[in-house]
Amino acid sequence: MVKSIQFKTPIYDLHCNKHILLVSLQEKIAAFDSCTFTKKFFVTSCYPCPGPCLNPIALGNRWLAYAENKLIRCHQSHGGACGDNTQSYTATVINAAKTLKTGLTIVSKVVTQLAGTLPAGTPDEEGTTHSASRRTPHSPGVITIIDTDSVGEGQVLVSEDSDGEGVVAHFPAHDKPISCMQFNPS
Repeated sequence: MVKSIQFKTPIYDLHCNKHILLVSLQEKIAAFDSCTFTKKFFVTSCYPCPGPCLNPIALGNRWLAYAENKLIRCHQSHGGACGDNTQSYTATVINAAKTLKTGLTIVSKVVTQLAGTLPAGTPDEEGTTHSASRRTPHSPGVITIIDTDSVGEGQVLVSEDSDGEGVVAHFPAHDKPISCMQFNPS
């Protein structure tokens, strides 16, 4: 036996290159030196995928890409699904229609409450669903790429308080959870 590494949660996948061994856990990634098997860093902010690959990652010669659980605007790279925060005409019209629908729904409920046909305090199922989804900080489809050679030891943290050490790119790639990714040979 060369080395035995124990984990408290199931191991979903292993990736390696000449320098690093990655152990993919649910919502976590542990990185080890591929020669000595000593701990290098770990990532705890992965977004779980509902598909067959629960924690999709891509490992190149030097870079690691993984599905991040939320978009941090101060580290956001150009490109991706959002670009430079400008919306297309279609997206603007759809958002305006949703806002108008919400406003009209609220007005109609107030009018029916005042008319006495709807009891006050009736739970608004549609409104609670949307407000609950707005409160969650997690957003699917965000990709973070880090440089495994320049990231420090310990936890890789992409947050508003961190300087983003080792972060090469951080962007929304899709509006749904990422199920698979891979670097091309170059």
